[in-house]
Amino acid sequence: MKFSTFLLVVAWALTGALLPVAAFQSVTPQPPLLRAGDPITGSLSADDAPVTYRVALPPGADVVFELNAPGVLTATICRGWQTANGAAESECQPHGASGDGPVTLLHLVSSTSTPNREEWADITFARPIETSVDYRLTAYQTMPQELDLDSVYAPEELVAPYQTYSVRVADFVPFSVQVEDLTTDGDFLWTAHLPSRLLDFERSAVAHLPELIDWASFGLADANRVGLQRMLLYYLGAETYRILVHTTSPYQLHTIYLSGAPLAAGETRVAAPSYQQPIVLIPLALNSAQAAQVDFRLVTGSGAVATVQRASDPIGESVLLGNGGRDVIWPSEQSLEVLFSGDTAAYVFVQIPLEFTRSTIEVEVRWSALQN
Repeated sequence: MKFSTFLLVVAWALTGALLPVAAFQSVTPQPPLLRAGDPITGSLSADDAPVTYRVALPPGADVVFELNAPGVLTATICRGWQTANGAAESECQPHGASGDGPVTLLHLVSSTSTPNREEWADITFARPIETSVDYRLTAYQTMPQELDLDSVYAPEELVAPYQTYSVRVADFVPFSVQVEDLTTDGDFLWTAHLPSRLLDFERSAVAHLPELIDWASFGLADANRVGLQRMLLYYLGAETYRILVHTTSPYQLHTIYLSGAPLAAGETRVAAPSYQQPIVLIPLALNSAQAAQVDFRLVTGSGAVATVQRASDPIGESVLLGNGGRDVIWPSEQSLEVLFSGDTAAYVFVQIPLEFTRSTIEVEVRWSALQN
C-alpha cells in the first residue's frame, strides 16, 4: 500500500502521527530509563496515569520507539537537552489517534549532534478509553548512514529491525527512495519528496523533531510477517531528510533524483515509471499560460497514477488510469484542467499504481494552454 501526496490519509495506526505541533516546555524529574532493545510491558486504562520512559540520545544517533497494543493509545514524543547553564529543556509533539483497534505506533527522534551536550528522547503514552489494554514498548537505537542522491546502497550487516539513513539536499529538489527485499521476489516499497510538501513546515536551521513527509507499508494485518515491512521519509529541517527502514531481511536502497526537461504546450512525452524508478517528473513549460488542459493516456501496463501539481499546491490534482488501485478499473485516457493563478512552476508526476507492480508502464502526457 502506498500513500502519496494526493492521498492525505491520516496514518495514526502506523505512525501515530496527526499534524504534530511542536512546543517547548520545562522537564519534570527524570522518568525511568529504557534500555535500547529491551521491551517493556504493562497495561493501561483511562483510569491510570500516563506512562513515561526515557532513552539516552548519543550525539548523531536516532531512537525509534515502537509501541504495540491491541487498543488505541495516545502519545507525546519529546527530545530533551541540557542547556549551557545546566537547566533541562525539551521540544515535544503530541500525537493523537482515533477508533480502538490494534496499533503499532512508530516514533523517530534524532539527535542534534551538538558537542558536549546531553540529549535524550522521552515517550509518554496514555489510554483514552476506560477498558484496559496490554502494551509493549521497545526502543531501538541506530546511527544513520549518510547517502547521496542517485546512489544504490546495500548494507553489509543488517541491524534489525530498524535502520536509518540521512540525505542532505536542497528543499526544492524532488527525489524518491526505493527499497527492495533481496530475499524475496516482488517485495519493494517507495516514498518520495516533492518540494510543495514543505509549504507548511518550518524550514529551520536548527534540527527539530522529525516531520513525516511520506510513507509506505505492507500493512499490519500479518503480525508474523518477515522481511520488508515499511519505509518512512522524514524532514529534519536545515535541508536534511531521514529515511527509516523496517525490515528483517537483506535489502537494497536506491535514492533517485527526479528531473526532466520541460514539456512545451502541444508536445507529447511518454513517461515510463517502474518499480526501480517508481515516479517520473515532467516540468511544464508554462511561459504565460494561466490555465491548461493536461491529457494522459495509458499506453502500456495495467494502470498508473498521474498528478498535476502547482508550486503553491502541496496536494495537486490526480487521476487514476486503468487499474490505478483500489480494485476499480478507470478509463485509460483522462484529462485535468488546471488554473495556475500566477504560479511560476507546475509539474506532472506519473507513478506506478497504488497496487505495486513490476510490469512495464508507459503513459503519454500532453498539455495545451486554455484561453482565459
